[in-house]
Amino acid sequence: GNILMYQYNQSHSIRIGDLGLSKPATEVENSEIYGIIPYMAPEVLQGQKYTIKSDIYSFGMIMWEWMTGRRPFWDRAHDIELIIDICDGLRPQTSNINAPEGYIELMKECWDPDPSKRPARGISSISLQRLLVSDKTTIQIIQTISDHCLNLSTLEIKVDSTTDISIFPYLKNLNIKILNILIFINNNGMGDWFISLANSLPTSVKEISFHSITLFHSSYFKILLDNCHEYLVTINLNDYINLYNLKAVLDYAERSNHHLRLLGIRMNGKRLSDDESQLMDKIKTKGVNVMEFNSIYKETDYVFHQ
Repeated sequence: GNILMYQYNQSHSIRIGDLGLSKPATEVENSEIYGIIPYMAPEVLQGQKYTIKSDIYSFGMIMWEWMTGRRPFWDRAHDIELIIDICDGLRPQTSNINAPEGYIELMKECWDPDPSKRPARGISSISLQRLLVSDKTTIQIIQTISDHCLNLSTLEIKVDSTTDISIFPYLKNLNIKILNILIFINNNGMGDWFISLANSLPTSVKEISFHSITLFHSSYFKILLDNCHEYLVTINLNDYINLYNLKAVLDYAERSNHHLRLLGIRMNGKRLSDDESQLMDKIKTKGVNVMEFNSIYKETDYVFHQ
């Protein structure tokens, strides 16, 4: 129960939970050991307490499972002999694993019998992110994934300092309908990134949704709309309704020859300025249906404009 799925609206993301949390609710201080043997660090198997470094060891085993499609020591009985072998240094075979350069090295660091030599939790996750977006082998893996996910309907892309544009051409192979963009970066140097994303969007994408935990640069939104295809049906601005974004929507509506729907949330009942109201009226004259939510927490509290 440590691989967790987080759902936001229609998108999903995967999280790895604390691998030492799966313990009986009635657990007291004693010498009993709980867990699945292949994923347990040798020091835990020897009676020591779970630590963050124990979790890093378990994470290394999950890395091996990702690359092989098998659980560690799948061909061994989970008995005292396996425990002894693990404590003596036994680890899964890595000779025939086709993994990105540096992946196996990071995995083995997580397996180090000395907990102090295992990478820190943050370092291991950042290192893994960089491996998964920078290696040619990973691009081949992405190609394979795209070949087997032709019916994927929703795609979520996180924009941060580690995101690599080299994966974008593979989006064209997908048949996605909804694109969710989550922005985790706050700088002005991402213009080329959004141009590349826009040029790579398949025409099957009919809805784009924006989410941000930082100050959202409206120029990115305009860059994306200016460079993407003309077949969008729904644009979801969430709470990013402002003059600049409305102008970008109007420009898009003028060059697309079909009905468009615009979604947005008015945070805390905020009213549009006079200039924003005028732009909104112009957008409506283009046949755009506008749905403005007054609260993100009250799904029924909205005003729909024809």
